Amino acid sequence: MKRSAIRPMPTPSSTGSSTTPTAWTSTVTACAGSNPLQRLDDRHERNNNRRSQHGPVSGGATSSRNEGAQSSRKRGAASSESAATDANRIAMEYGRAQARAYVVVQSVEAKLSELGDLTAKVTFQNSGASPARRLRWLYNAHIVAVYGDNTQRGMMLGDEPDLERSHWRQDIPSADSWTSYPLGLRSQDGVAALLEKATFVAITIKVVADFQDVFGETHREIACFEGRVNPSERDASYTALHSAHDNALDDKTESPAA
Repeated sequence: MKRSAIRPMPTPSSTGSSTTPTAWTSTVTACAGSNPLQRLDDRHERNNNRRSQHGPVSGGATSSRNEGAQSSRKRGAASSESAATDANRIAMEYGRAQARAYVVVQSVEAKLSELGDLTAKVTFQNSGASPARRLRWLYNAHIVAVYGDNTQRGMMLGDEPDLERSHWRQDIPSADSWTSYPLGLRSQDGVAALLEKATFVAITIKVVADFQDVFGETHREIACFEGRVNPSERDASYTALHSAHDNALDDKTESPAA
């Protein structure tokens, strides 16, 4: 029987340390570096270092999403509250508009004396669903005289109405009307001469009024009426004027008297 040769074991050196073959050392090192458990431990260590430096990435993103959702809910709640407030305000305004008083100048009657004294009676109508309170009113006028040669002259009567000087404080019930007592404008210098020899006299009256509704709000009304009048004695009857646009008197220009 043939025996195989036996390799001699490495012997200690003279210094007392053992000598390991180079090939065997490389093989052991490679095996140690390729250990799966070692690689897993290294990966965990790197992840822990990254978290300690930068914080949890996924946790920060979740926090941002939560804050965004809360902000969105707050905006939605504020928008709903604002919409509800607007709806309540609109409903209140609509209710007041339905319930308040509405006063208009229904008609104007006037008469002019030969001396130029103008007197007017005004009828107001409340078409609203509640009373009108403390109605005040005043008026001024413009006269135009036309002569035989087709020339004409005009003149203003009275100052611009200042309701603080009005003595009227009239209440008008709902769906009712009220006719004022006659209110006159004193003749001004030159009016009598303006009317003398005139073949045609037209007058424009502007009525300015205000009143309060049951909610305490003040409303203003302006109306103009115009028509032809015949200068006569003081006991003459009134002439009904017809409605004109609100700026009819303002469009007139004052002309000097003859």
